Amino acid sequence: MSGFRLMPGDLIRLVESPHGKGGENLAAMGGIEGVAAALQVDLRQGLDNDDEQGLKAREDTFGSNYIAPPRSKSILELMWDAFQDITIIVLTVAGVVEIILSQTVSEHKDTAWIEGACIILAVLIVTTVAGVNDYQKEQQFRALNAIKEDEKIKVIRNGQPCEVSKWNIVVGDIVRVDLGDIICADGIVFDEQDLKLDESAMTGESDLLTKNRENPFLLSGTKVMEGMGKILVVCVGEHSQAGIIKTLINGAKKAKTDDNIDNNNTAQRGDNVQSPRTGYAEMETPKLSKDPDNNNNNNNDYDDDDDDEPASPLEAKLNKLTVLIGKLGTLVALIVFAAMSIRFSIETFAVDKEEWSKKYFERYLKFFTTAITVLVVAIPEGLPLAVTIALAYSVKKMLADNNLVRHLDACETMGSATTVCSDKTGTLTTNRMTVMQLWIDGHEFQSSSIAVASMAPATKDVFCSGVCINSTAEILPPKVLGGQPEHTGNKTECALLQFVRDCGVEYPQVRANAEIAHMLTFSSAKKRMSVVVKLSETACRIYTKGATEVVLGLCDKVQQMDGTTRVLQDAEKRAIGVQVIEKYASQGYRTLCLSYRDVDCSSADIAKWSDEEIEKNLTCVAIVGIEDPVRPEVPDSIAHCKRAGIVVRMVTGDNINTARSIAGKCGIIQPNDGSLVMEGLEFRSRVLDSQGNIIQSEFDKIWPMLRVLARSSPKDKYTLVTGLMQTTLVPHGPQVVAVTGDGTNDAPALKKANVGFAMGISGTAVAKDASDIILMDDNFTSIVSAIKWGRNVYDSIAKFLQFQLTVNVVAVLMAVLGAIFIEQSPLTAVQMLWVNLIMDSFASLALATEAPTPALLERKPYPKTQPLVSKKMTKHIVGQSLLQLLVLLILVFAGDEIFSGVESGRFRDWTGDFFGCTPLDATQWVVSLVLGALSLPFGLLLRCILVKKAPSWMAFCREVDDVEHRPTRSLRGQELWVRGFARLRTQLRVVKAFKRGLENRALIKDATPSKSHLVLGDLSPAINLESGNHTPKRRVEEFDVILLDDSWAAIVSAIKWGRNVVDSIARFLQFTLTVSMAVATTALLCAIIIAVAPRQWKPYPKTQPLVSKKMTKHIVGQSLLQLLVLLILVFAGDEIFSGVESGRFRD
Repeated sequence: MSGFRLMPGDLIRLVESPHGKGGENLAAMGGIEGVAAALQVDLRQGLDNDDEQGLKAREDTFGSNYIAPPRSKSILELMWDAFQDITIIVLTVAGVVEIILSQTVSEHKDTAWIEGACIILAVLIVTTVAGVNDYQKEQQFRALNAIKEDEKIKVIRNGQPCEVSKWNIVVGDIVRVDLGDIICADGIVFDEQDLKLDESAMTGESDLLTKNRENPFLLSGTKVMEGMGKILVVCVGEHSQAGIIKTLINGAKKAKTDDNIDNNNTAQRGDNVQSPRTGYAEMETPKLSKDPDNNNNNNNDYDDDDDDEPASPLEAKLNKLTVLIGKLGTLVALIVFAAMSIRFSIETFAVDKEEWSKKYFERYLKFFTTAITVLVVAIPEGLPLAVTIALAYSVKKMLADNNLVRHLDACETMGSATTVCSDKTGTLTTNRMTVMQLWIDGHEFQSSSIAVASMAPATKDVFCSGVCINSTAEILPPKVLGGQPEHTGNKTECALLQFVRDCGVEYPQVRANAEIAHMLTFSSAKKRMSVVVKLSETACRIYTKGATEVVLGLCDKVQQMDGTTRVLQDAEKRAIGVQVIEKYASQGYRTLCLSYRDVDCSSADIAKWSDEEIEKNLTCVAIVGIEDPVRPEVPDSIAHCKRAGIVVRMVTGDNINTARSIAGKCGIIQPNDGSLVMEGLEFRSRVLDSQGNIIQSEFDKIWPMLRVLARSSPKDKYTLVTGLMQTTLVPHGPQVVAVTGDGTNDAPALKKANVGFAMGISGTAVAKDASDIILMDDNFTSIVSAIKWGRNVYDSIAKFLQFQLTVNVVAVLMAVLGAIFIEQSPLTAVQMLWVNLIMDSFASLALATEAPTPALLERKPYPKTQPLVSKKMTKHIVGQSLLQLLVLLILVFAGDEIFSGVESGRFRDWTGDFFGCTPLDATQWVVSLVLGALSLPFGLLLRCILVKKAPSWMAFCREVDDVEHRPTRSLRGQELWVRGFARLRTQLRVVKAFKRGLENRALIKDATPSKSHLVLGDLSPAINLESGNHTPKRRVEEFDVILLDDSWAAIVSAIKWGRNVVDSIARFLQFTLTVSMAVATTALLCAIIIAVAPRQWKPYPKTQPLVSKKMTKHIVGQSLLQLLVLLILVFAGDEIFSGVESGRFRD
């Protein structure tokens, strides 16, 4: 394959011909036929698909259509990026300072340097982990983009239409382009029919450009908005116009990266940037449109800029929660630092009268480190990991369920969906259409063989020719032997072509013999399409097909069975509408009318005629009823949606009776349920004003009961979606709308909706580009699957958040209490690292990768304004935190008494020194497990407590404002600040892990029991002294209880009375303290805050309960606080007040 007479440079110069000169330059090369001959390709047959060597030679000569993405950063580069974080730099400096201080100030120079070294080592560990994680994430997104960007292109090879991957297109391919396609390579158009393109993405021009022999070049990346045609591919990949721009952009990115390393060298390189087509004529860089889809002619009135997309509801809630936690963590850290510093300063300089020394600087540095540790412990750094895992896992699984997610936020948004506006054809139905009824001049047929036998040759010819020529669909041989033929293109046309085949007519032959003079492509506004065919030099025939009531209204004659025609009266048209159209529509059939007209075209250029001049005075040939069966699984899926609180609305272009019949079969409407079925014309007249703006008050009267919108246009769908998203009728704000679409004109509605679903099989490239999720199987059931996964993502993140916030609250409060009372955290750094390892890693994997269950569809959708931390979650977080704090505080302050039976010589634990733990025997393990398992029954108890309204101090669990209906305020700075502390938290955990491992060796060896006077039993019953046989040797004063009758029953009675005494005291104590605190607090607040005595308030209603909700809140809260304090005093009073010297104070 070395005989190509044109090389890449020649073809690029041809495509870059100045405006208006393209036709001349092409003619100088012999026209498209000359270019095809130079590229060794037949315009009718295309390339040889079996000649792999020839295809490979074209790829080697002209390049591949695959444009490699920019080189991904290496792990080392990503580690360097992670090191640029301000907290990493500060921590590195702190490590160096620690090493310097250890050798100049510290009294233990031999070991003090270890902490600084551990900081440096921690920096290396953290940056390595961050680099590896970022690298893996980038590779995953590259794989997803490869799947998302690849698509099938319709080409002609070996004279047959087929589909190949976009990456496999080579120079010389014949590509068929149709309405909604995005051009995949530069080419020269031929056999075009009313072809108009939107080239705004390349040139910045918003007007549609007509492509013909005067303007024959199609640029890659542009969109087909009208018509159809074929193109000869001449430039692919980096040689195409889109590829050149992409290469320049990648080069600019690389230059910008190099600029950070060597500014001077980059400046020199920037002056001599070489075009990717070295040696060819330089081009002027095409203008990139800022609004490529702002085209008045195609109604693409949506913004295609994804950079300024508003945050999804979940992202907004997470940002708000993260910032709030960061602020609270900062406050707690300041309190810890102030408390420790003030206490140390008073004890050292005020009480002990010590002089300032350099060694005290190290103590204050320790206090600061402890405060920072508290801060980084408070921030939920595992939350981004959980979100990433949940979304990545869901996206991967959704692909297996035929949902290709293009925008990650659409995954979680589906969890809040309240309305699905669905197309009918292909989504609710199988899109495998069949002609069921044929009407010709009052005769009806259900069989093609009977119809053909009854027709005259003239009638058969005009019917079959109209179907074959006035269509663009194809019926291909089955891919599997014995399978069904493969239908490509419009499925309605496929049903007609199959019917013609059954009549014994092969459509390829009819198309090959037809000379098409002009074509009017299908328009959703006109609901019809036409083609003009030359019969001779002076005669032409116009074939028109479309919506029955529309085309029949343009007819004034009717074709008879014997081949003649007769006049069609208006009264007969109305009768046909009732007897034929409504009859077929009530059976769920889609009806089409086929017509024709013979005209004299000897003295006129018919291509210059207007649509009205062409499509008038038609002759009705036939009316066909086409069945598109409902998918068997759709009724169950719609029933699931209803149980899940989601309303399904069908938006279709079909007749209102057909739409009503299909909606009834699907279960969208039920008999006598009050559902509203409306046509698009009536819908527009009621909800739009004279300027085309929505009258929201009128719209709100319609939409609650609207279930079917028939004979609708894409503009009607856009209006419906917009009105639903703007309504304020529902209590939780606007509707969360999901919409399906497959056509180019559906792009505005897909872009406008909260979630846009494009059809993967029948959808155009423009529709897919505007969507959030692509349905790979065009099946409504896949939408239900997306809803389940969306709710599952929300639940997974909520569960992880509840788990992590509980741990964070307990860890922070324990660190605070430990810093204040015992001057160190009760949990060592290694222990904290272990807890966070479990929390961040395994909890994320376990909770974020849980598969959805059918139970997710048994509840209503989450409102967009629902807080991320709900009232139930807050109840469990607070309850479980209090329980765990109670257990941990008892263990901290009374652990020696509880586990006093540990014998140091029984076990040899080689890891105890490092982890700061002590071996336990079997009994103590059982006690530990029981304490840990208390969360299970306590959680069940919390479920029984109803929370109707969250307290005011729990602002983060109140409903938030709607993200889309409030002024936007950037939280970027606060988020970056909090993220820095999150990384610092990880670093300090690793540092202290190494440090504590060395310190604990000495601590454990020197540890002694804090209470040596403990005896084996807590209670010593004595036998009655009068029973001489059982009189003990010890004195009576040494016993706690004396059994007067030497009976075991007396012990049981003592136990009961002992419990009763405790219960009585506890009840009285609870009552007294609660009432006292409530009275004191009320009086104080009244005096300070509102300066009004309670008696000056409005009178209490007679029906008001004595114990109000506010009182209940205070009673419960104050009681829990006071019980906590009392238990600490009971179990740890000696330790807390052990430092009191009796001689210091005189009482």
